[in-house]
Amino acid sequence: MIEKSTIDAEKNPLACFVKANIAMQTGRNDKAIYILEKKPQGHKYFPFPYLQFMEGVARLNRLEKGADHHLNRFLRETRGMHYIKEAYQKLAWYELVNDQPEKYLKYMEACKVHGASVIDEDLTALHEARLNRVPERHLLQARILFDGGYYIQARSYLEHQAPKTYSNAEFQLEYLYRLGRIHHLLGDTHQALKYYEKTISQGQNEGYYFACNAALMSGFLYEKLMMLKEPKSTLAWPLILNLMNIVAVCIKKQKLVSIDWKIISNRLA
Repeated sequence: MIEKSTIDAEKNPLACFVKANIAMQTGRNDKAIYILEKKPQGHKYFPFPYLQFMEGVARLNRLEKGADHHLNRFLRETRGMHYIKEAYQKLAWYELVNDQPEKYLKYMEACKVHGASVIDEDLTALHEARLNRVPERHLLQARILFDGGYYIQARSYLEHQAPKTYSNAEFQLEYLYRLGRIHHLLGDTHQALKYYEKTISQGQNEGYYFACNAALMSGFLYEKLMMLKEPKSTLAWPLILNLMNIVAVCIKKQKLVSIDWKIISNRLA
């Protein structure tokens, strides 16, 4: 779709936004960076600071040095109130993956006080900032790679470089959950279900979202297996109903009375 489009992203800032956004939303982060590198700039064009934000996020997804330059430029140039909290969150992530936890906390404090709390992305950033704690660096790095569509690299990092066991129960659950999500997006259904099952088993009585979303994703996968008429798929409906019950219980524990599934899916990536 991007390749076939006739709109010129090098001469039209809005076209640049559309093409780069489609690339990022479809897991083609390298393509997004290529498009954003050629974004039109200068006095001939109306200022579009959000393109700097997009490039910063895309480069962060690739764990690039210098991704913070684009995020900081966005914060300097934007005249709006949206995406500011998310920009501070992404700057915090950048510092943490570069082993600077003190700077992570500094940017998260800025996230609390700057920008509006209206759109989902900013609400998600604010929620993280209010936790007042530093995430596990290896797990965050895997999540960033995952967000950029670098599923194979994320899997390799978790399996070969990151610790496999954590004394912190939340981090251990997240490790299992991240592997489940990665295998899910790689199309390895049975491995994904294995890690989701471990996440549910170990986390359904905890106050974290991992078991909740693992149950939800498992339900989707079992539904897909039923549609494909795979062996044992006839046993899936009772299992799906049980998984949805786990989701409901988890949501109740987290006191999410009215469910906005869009916000939840953003939070639970």
